Amino acid sequence: MNIRQLRAICEVVKQGMKISSAAEALCKAQPGISRQIREIEGELGVQIFHRLRNRICGLTPAGEEVLQVAERILLDVENLRAIGREHSSHDTGELIIATTHTHARYSLPPVIEQFAGDFPGVKLTLRQVSPIQACELVAGGSADIAICTETSRQLDGLVSLPVYRMAWDVVAAADHPILRERTITLAKIARWPIITQTFSGKRVITEALARAGRAPQVLLNGADADVSKAYVARGLGLAVLAKVAYEPGRDRKLRLLNVQHLFEPSVLNMSIRRHHYLRAYAMSFISRYAPHLSLDVVRKAVAGDRVDLARLREKLPVLTTAD
Repeated sequence: MNIRQLRAICEVVKQGMKISSAAEALCKAQPGISRQIREIEGELGVQIFHRLRNRICGLTPAGEEVLQVAERILLDVENLRAIGREHSSHDTGELIIATTHTHARYSLPPVIEQFAGDFPGVKLTLRQVSPIQACELVAGGSADIAICTETSRQLDGLVSLPVYRMAWDVVAAADHPILRERTITLAKIARWPIITQTFSGKRVITEALARAGRAPQVLLNGADADVSKAYVARGLGLAVLAKVAYEPGRDRKLRLLNVQHLFEPSVLNMSIRRHHYLRAYAMSFISRYAPHLSLDVVRKAVAGDRVDLARLREKLPVLTTAD
């Protein structure tokens, strides 16, 4: 039994049970991948994959268990290499952050600027995706840290620590009639077209208006914060944005209505693979982005120890930019 065989099993599963795609991802010949799988099945004395007419179509019950152990072993091998790199070249490496547009554009730049200055030997990569995609990238080992709001789907092997509360407000054009209202209610907001974001913003406005017995008049769906503000500035509707995405100095054609009491705040999580060895510079990044989060708590959570997430949520600060 060897690491190449375990890697072949995991990659075939990752590629949707396609040996050809796994071979391409591993830069190996397809017959070689098939041989490695047959060899480990022979050594273990069990069939790992269901086959139909010589095509792999799923995992057997034994294969499900083998996959879990194989993934754990490969993660430990990766951790061993990371430990070696940490002690031989502690200030060089790569850190991959998966996050959404809002954080890539608004909450992360000051932190990344400071981090890049202190760790010039670390290649820092941002992957801008949806919240669930960010978590999937981390769970699959393609990113180190995900920064995104809570998702409806929990992924195995992922530790999600709450780090901030995200407040939501309404943004309107500087000459919009709603600015003349003495008090802003959900019913008054619902009179106007709404420009929604793909992820949390859409859910926040929909749920809030549903509680008031209203449905949003959606003018544009799936816009990020910058696109939303561009259309709002033209007077085409209102947008519900994370408070961190409004910049008074730059958004001169817009006005922020402080109505966060009308919307449930979202919880912003930092997600990391369980049992993943975090280099010192990764811990430094976490500390810079969420200085209130104890690194001992991070280490305990990643190690698989119990962490009181409810207590962490009780004390969450509201997210603001570091500028």
